[in-house]
This record gives sequence, structure tokens and C-alpha cells, in this order.
Amino acid sequence: VENQLLPITSGEVASVADIVRPFIEAASRKGPMPLDASAVLKLCADGLHQIWMAKNKSGEAIAVAVTGICADADGRRVCEWVSAAGAAPGAWMGFTEQIEDWARRQGCAAMRSFSRPAMGRVLPKSYRVKGVIFEKGLR
Repeated sequence: VENQLLPITSGEVASVADIVRPFIEAASRKGPMPLDASAVLKLCADGLHQIWMAKNKSGEAIAVAVTGICADADGRRVCEWVSAAGAAPGAWMGFTEQIEDWARRQGCAAMRSFSRPAMGRVLPKSYRVKGVIFEKGLR
């Protein structure tokens, strides 16, 4: 079995909190906006955000991403990358297409990332810069 991506349901958040919290905290330290890991975990437990945990073939967590769906000013559903960090640089990047496919199934028209400028070097080239916001159309 290769690395796999697991969507964590709202009911599973408490059981994985100690595993995913360090990844969320690491993303907060590097990202453009501070995140309160406890607040992010509560949003996930309440079903308002989605945790994605990547595991290696040994079953160890190697990356965690958090997404949230919102409506933009044009009324489009947009899936936003809230947090993403891995045990190695870019560890979660191999899973972006799976998350994008999920977002499409949720009716999202785009993916969006409020990121530090360096993310422009690692995000797939299909994301385009809109100021400091990275977005990829899904339709």
C-alpha cells in the first residue's frame, strides 16, 4: 500500500486531535496568518472544516491539510486551504488532486489558498496568483 489520504469525519476529530495538532501548529508558524489549532479542530469537529490526513505505508501521519468551504463575493462555492503541513516539505502536495476532486463533488467552483509567497513555487501550476491569493478553477 502506498501513501494514502484519509478524510477525517467530524466524529473522528477527537480521536486524531493529538496527531493532527502539531501539523496545524507547524502550518500556523509558517503561514501568512496565525491559526489557533484548538479553534481549527473545533471547526472540524463541528463539520465546518475538513481534515485530511496523509499516512505512509507504515500507517504514520506524514501530512495534514485542513480545508473549508465558503461562498465568495460572486456567490460561488470555494474550497479554501486553511492549513497544510507535512513531515517533509511538500509532503501533502501529492494529494491535491484528490482534495480538488472532493471539492468539485461538493459543488465548489474553485480552490483558494491564502498563503505565504513561497507557496507559489510548490502549488501546481494550474493555480494562478490573484495578489497573494492562489486559486485554481475547478470547472
